[in-house]
Amino acid sequence: MDEEERLKFINRPATMDKEEVMRLKALHQKTSLKLFRKFQKLDKKQQELKEPSLALKTNDWFYIYSGGVGIEVLEFNIRKLDLENDEEYK
Repeated sequence: MDEEERLKFINRPATMDKEEVMRLKALHQKTSLKLFRKFQKLDKKQQELKEPSLALKTNDWFYIYSGGVGIEVLEFNIRKLDLENDEEYK
């Protein structure tokens, strides 16, 4: 990718609005909590085996539940919309 293409890619606009981002972020948190509760029910040995894959599994399930939105797309839109500085989002 040349410099012009790279800058065009970096500077592309958000693909979601604030409401959609907030809805999907809540879905990601709900998915994460659901899987973490299942994880807590495992014995210690099973937890040690499954812990490295917990975040990946959360992102996979989020992709399925959201209808094909990847976590990186969600995070991109959060940054583009500057929601880290938005009181309602926090």
